[in-house]
Amino acid sequence: MPTDQGILFVCTGNICRSAYAQYRLRLALQPLGDQRPRILSRGTHVNAELRPPQELTGIVPLDTALELSRHVPRQLGDRDVQDASVILAASEEHLADALRRAPVQMKRAFTLTEFARAANLAGAGPRLAAPGADRWETLRQVAAAHRSGIRAELREDLNIADPYGRDAASYQTMIAAVDRCIDDIAGFLLADSISTASSLD
Repeated sequence: MPTDQGILFVCTGNICRSAYAQYRLRLALQPLGDQRPRILSRGTHVNAELRPPQELTGIVPLDTALELSRHVPRQLGDRDVQDASVILAASEEHLADALRRAPVQMKRAFTLTEFARAANLAGAGPRLAAPGADRWETLRQVAAAHRSGIRAELREDLNIADPYGRDAASYQTMIAAVDRCIDDIAGFLLADSISTASSLD
């Protein structure tokens, strides 16, 4: 993955879903060291005065809470979408917003849940040792190739609901959903061996 590109999470305000996913994935991929990609997050409708709410920071692990406490929301721009190697949106609405800015990124943009499902598919295929392989690119190819089947399978589970302004249970539900996705993605990226995209076509 080029050093000037990275993974871009997108939600509405960039204070709950995308912000949490950003720091959760950064921590999960620490074993990659210098090979860890840039991981960013943006919002489609940002209020610069807001910060991640206490309802979120108060119930996540301390290392993630510390990262969130320093988080400043940032508005999604055209260049953000154009430069991203992979775009992971909290919902289909956010995905559509990103693609309006750069339709050419269609094969690099997904909802977070469909990308995580692609990680399951990639991990279940024929396996081979591939030291130095670009696992993000492999996973992106699998997600793009199997998009229609994944979306048909997930249906209403394509989106991660916005917990902002709702009760504590809504934040717990959001955290659990993001955690499942990040665990699936990181599990594939950190595995000792990976599936080839062609083996799943």
